[in-house]
Amino acid sequence: MDLYVLLYDGDLGSPPKFIGMTGLFNIDRPNDSCSMGILIHPDYFRGGFATQVLYTLMVYAFEDDNQHMHRIVFETGADNIQMRGWLENVVGAQMEFRWREAWKAAPGQWIDAVGYSILEHEWRG
Repeated sequence: MDLYVLLYDGDLGSPPKFIGMTGLFNIDRPNDSCSMGILIHPDYFRGGFATQVLYTLMVYAFEDDNQHMHRIVFETGADNIQMRGWLENVVGAQMEFRWREAWKAAPGQWIDAVGYSILEHEWRG
C-alpha cells in the first residue's frame, strides 16, 4: 500500500506539495506482519513530517480493524543515525538484524542495512 506525503500551505485553493512517500509493504496476512517505510524530500528533513506520517500509519496498522498487525518491520541504512535513533528512542523498536553490503550506493559501493521491529504489545505498552 503506497501513500503520498503531501504538504498543504493552508490556502484551500492551492494544490498540495508532494514531499515524499510512505506505505505498508511485504504484508503477510497469515502472520499479521508487514514492513513500513518512508522517503521524505531532504528539504523537509528534521521538520517532524516523518514522525507525524509514520505515527499515523502505525496507528492504522496496529489499531484499524481491517489491518490489526502484530509486527511491523523497518529497514534503514546502517549509517542513517537519525532514523536509527528515532526508531530506538521514539518508536521503541528493537534492532533485529544487520545485512552486510545489502544496498548499492553507487557503482562498486555498498552499504549495510539494519532492520528493526516493533510488536503490537510494545506499541500499546
